[in-house]
Amino acid sequence: MSIEDDLAALEHCRAILLRVTKDFTVRELDWLVLPDSKSIGEILLHIAAFEFLIIAAVRGNGKTRLEQGLWQSVKAGFAREAGFAPPRGLHLGDYLEIFSLVRQDTRAFILANKTGCRVARGSVNIADATARLASA
Repeated sequence: MSIEDDLAALEHCRAILLRVTKDFTVRELDWLVLPDSKSIGEILLHIAAFEFLIIAAVRGNGKTRLEQGLWQSVKAGFAREAGFAPPRGLHLGDYLEIFSLVRQDTRAFILANKTGCRVARGSVNIADATARLASA
């Protein structure tokens, strides 16, 4: 597969997610099935944050460097894992803007480094990256 194929696959997955959530209200995005569960909004941010975190880990060659502006936008997606406050009261448009910023960053990194979406197994240390979440 080419880099263009990789980017198209990422966009296809994103399009499905956005199609499913396109009419969600703030109330629906904030709804919790159980008091200690993740809301749909938090799950959306988790997806964006995980994409951001993987690129940050690859970019840092195992030493995750978090671009602070974007990290501040997505970190609530790791509310449960890192003790951040979960997102509440955000409109779908807010989530879509964050998704767009993360995807722009991912796309720019992939195109600049000619890496596509594939990295060698074990070259991305997600455990290291997640250990640093609470301190960022």
